[in-house]
Amino acid sequence: MAKIKSFYRDHYVLLLCSLNIFLTIILTVFISIRLISTNSPSYIVQCRNCTDPTALNKYTSGSYITFISFIVFGVFILIFNLFLSYKTYNLRKGLSITILYLGILLEILSLIISNALFILK
Repeated sequence: MAKIKSFYRDHYVLLLCSLNIFLTIILTVFISIRLISTNSPSYIVQCRNCTDPTALNKYTSGSYITFISFIVFGVFILIFNLFLSYKTYNLRKGLSITILYLGILLEILSLIISNALFILK
């Protein structure tokens, strides 16, 4: 009978876990640096109908709490994906890898969206 590889001994899974951790750290550092360097009491947190130049009230302003929630979201996604991937590894290795890939996708999308909101300021 073939020996089942452990979650901690699978190099591909460890690479994806490391990439998830790295992206979470990058997200946290990027948002923290941008918040510290801006020092503004209000930020643009939503943009509705941004393609229409004649639209009124298309920007919604908010506080820095919105960007702190991006950091919390990134940490939550990291913890949840690592836990879920660990639990599903013995059932289906492919499912575990898919979960890690989706975590990477969510981290990248969080980076893109937070950067877009900072650029609007």
